Amino acid sequence: MLALLQRGLWAGPTLLLAQAGLRMGLPAELPRGVPLCIVHGRGDTLIDPGDSRRLARAGEPGQVRLIEPDDDHALTASVAAGTLVDWVRLLLPDPPAA
Repeated sequence: MLALLQRGLWAGPTLLLAQAGLRMGLPAELPRGVPLCIVHGRGDTLIDPGDSRRLARAGEPGQVRLIEPDDDHALTASVAAGTLVDWVRLLLPDPPAA
């Protein structure tokens, strides 16, 4: 997904979960104007959570949100608790005022 964003092939709201793009050699670059939520478990032993921190810092302020739950690479506890749905909702536009 990160490669699609960087190439301009996707520009919609995006949820990146324990992204491995930097580990695969992609640069720490994010497009401007794209709402992003990056979620990476602090206990991830497969992909360094620091990669997601670095990527988030490269993003446009106000467009990128970094969430670091106390969880593993698969975000096992967060998924079991239903938190994944909440993260998706963060990317949805606010409903119009009634």
